[in-house]
Amino acid sequence: MHTPPNWLVSTILAAATALAASPAGHAGEREARIALAEAWIEAQRVHKDVPGAAVAIVQGDTLVWSRGFGMADRETGPTVTADTAFRVCSISKLFTGIAVMDLVEEGQLDLDTPLSAYLPWFDLDEPESLRDQVTLRSILSHVSGLPEELDLPYYIEIDFPDFATVQQEVPTLSLLQPPFTRHTYSNLGFVLASAAVAAADETDFATAIDTRILFPLGMTATAADLSLLSADVDTATGYSVRGDTGRTAFDAYPTRDYAAAGGFLSSANDLAKLARWIFRLRQDGGEEILSEPTLRNMMRVHWAAPDLGGSARGLAFGFYNLGGQTFVGHGGYCPGYRSLMIVEPDREIAVIVLMNVNDASPYTWASAIYNLVAPGLGDTAPANDDLTAGLETYAGIYDRIGMPERVAVAAAGETLLAIDLFSDNPAGSLWRLEQQGPDAFRSQEIGGRRFDVRFDRNADGLPIRYWRYSNYLIRVPEGNIGLNPMVGVTV
Repeated sequence: MHTPPNWLVSTILAAATALAASPAGHAGEREARIALAEAWIEAQRVHKDVPGAAVAIVQGDTLVWSRGFGMADRETGPTVTADTAFRVCSISKLFTGIAVMDLVEEGQLDLDTPLSAYLPWFDLDEPESLRDQVTLRSILSHVSGLPEELDLPYYIEIDFPDFATVQQEVPTLSLLQPPFTRHTYSNLGFVLASAAVAAADETDFATAIDTRILFPLGMTATAADLSLLSADVDTATGYSVRGDTGRTAFDAYPTRDYAAAGGFLSSANDLAKLARWIFRLRQDGGEEILSEPTLRNMMRVHWAAPDLGGSARGLAFGFYNLGGQTFVGHGGYCPGYRSLMIVEPDREIAVIVLMNVNDASPYTWASAIYNLVAPGLGDTAPANDDLTAGLETYAGIYDRIGMPERVAVAAAGETLLAIDLFSDNPAGSLWRLEQQGPDAFRSQEIGGRRFDVRFDRNADGLPIRYWRYSNYLIRVPEGNIGLNPMVGVTV
């Protein structure tokens, strides 16, 4: 009898557990799609050996869904929740940009004044006339001409510089090109912007962030660096890329004065508060941290050119094209972590993905989650248990081990929804199954394709096989791989 590899069994069981734990059994369209997204995420997480991840979806001023997956630390735990803090890497730049713009509104900073007016020590190995073209506007839109980094090996040694080192190294640098001529992504620029924030606010950068952003929004699982995070907040350990012996954990590391560019920690639920604030301010106007016009200015295009490959930059915000859909937000990549927070302003939908590895893609996950869940977000009608009572029993994972066939099924009102858990685009594999008779369903026609599905039940009345044509998949109940004959136990 063929025995599947451990990772494959784990993938199936994890996805089945995610689906069974979801609210889909009493669901409308939204809950069913969320249930399928959870099953897909957990299957992808285990298959790609991602130790832990957290996701969230926001619509307007409402947190629609958030959840953690896997372990925050493989040696010590705990389980990841939506309140677990991950390093969010370059999402940090959104906080830095918002703090800059808050001080601009107060008249303490100006976007077009030379940076040297706020940082007297700021100098470059350039003529003064060129140096003084470096402004906060150029920095926030990544067209300052500044190098991406200091010429120091802190990413190799995982030992980030302090402020004294930054002050010492910057005057030795030259611009890559004159400001406002080409896009040049610069972490260094945001470090310098944070120094301007501290100077204008007459405090340190972390305190300015706390008082201007985190406290007003109630972001209790967010901090500019690990040492500043509350001891009550669980944190996710970062892991190396997969090697022959698996992954190794990174030791916790400070980012010191590089925090403004990539050192922040936050949770899915806390970043959802930031997204809710964005939608609330855009919708209601008024003054909440920033004025609505200032926020809109940050989220409009300030730089778009061929050197960006069709992408664009706002002020601290970036523009992203995922599957043909344009989003605004920021991604992050730093040792042991990847992250993404994107918002779709017109539909007022935000997707947040945090993971504690570098070799999985939050962009793929976010696109998949958005395309799968967003179409159901308009379904806010109360669930009708009479409609779903007979269909919820089919919800689960159906699998043929060793073959590229693994289907998740969820109940959605009077129909079933099914997706392929191997698909990079689960929404593209989604089928709506309409009941034709006892345990018999027919898919809605999509692109000229239509097929019949039927289920077999065991002696206890539980659906155990999913048939499509003459091929069947075996249901994998939560926590019980034994019902799958492929591992030696018959049904």
